[in-house]
Amino acid sequence: MNVCAIQLRIKWENPGENICRAMKLVGEAADMGCELACLPELFATGVTLEPQKYAEKTNGPTCTALSDAAKENAITVVGSFIEESLGKKPYNTVVVYDKRGRLVCKYRKMKLFRYGGEHLVYSPGKKNATFELGGFKVMPHICYDLRFAGLFSKLNCEFHVVVANWPSPRKDHWVTLLKARAIETQSFVLGVNMVGKNLKNTFFGASQIISPHGEVLASAGGKEQIISADISVKEVREYRSKYNPP
Repeated sequence: MNVCAIQLRIKWENPGENICRAMKLVGEAADMGCELACLPELFATGVTLEPQKYAEKTNGPTCTALSDAAKENAITVVGSFIEESLGKKPYNTVVVYDKRGRLVCKYRKMKLFRYGGEHLVYSPGKKNATFELGGFKVMPHICYDLRFAGLFSKLNCEFHVVVANWPSPRKDHWVTLLKARAIETQSFVLGVNMVGKNLKNTFFGASQIISPHGEVLASAGGKEQIISADISVKEVREYRSKYNPP
């Protein structure tokens, strides 16, 4: 199965332009033969600290665009949006649409980045979520989740996807933790980061696709680009059988 990370240059709090650009890149990913395309965390806005301005439901413009792009290009798309929650702070939510445009997974960010004030304006999710594709059980994660190994060890998944807005100067943390999560869970890991700036931070990119034994299969630099790699659930099972005998 060929999977890709779309390392998007997010224009801060500019949903119209970001959605248009992201959907164009999803089309390019499909033309490359990718079966799954993954966009950075809150690709339409960036991780704004004014989420109420952009909160929407799954029938809103962001999710509608994701669904339409998945169906039109016959590709599974992983994106995230600011999910409206009546009477509560919004959620930072991953949604996954299959190649028919159907919603097959929804995951709300569990670990909010308190240092950045996320806990003041977002509600935390309460549980992991998974979907199946190409024989894989796939688990999505969001940015700061990456620092919590226990979230990755649940449910015995073979493929983990991390969407992020991970800023400078913590590039070494990002690269090291992605590799660590792959090695310790003996799973494929795809981490997709943004490039660009917000009011305080610069984002370095460095999206990665990593094998169960820690090999970097594809790595992005600091510009907008698509990286891809072929992954196989058979490889995961064979590798695990060597290190986890019955």
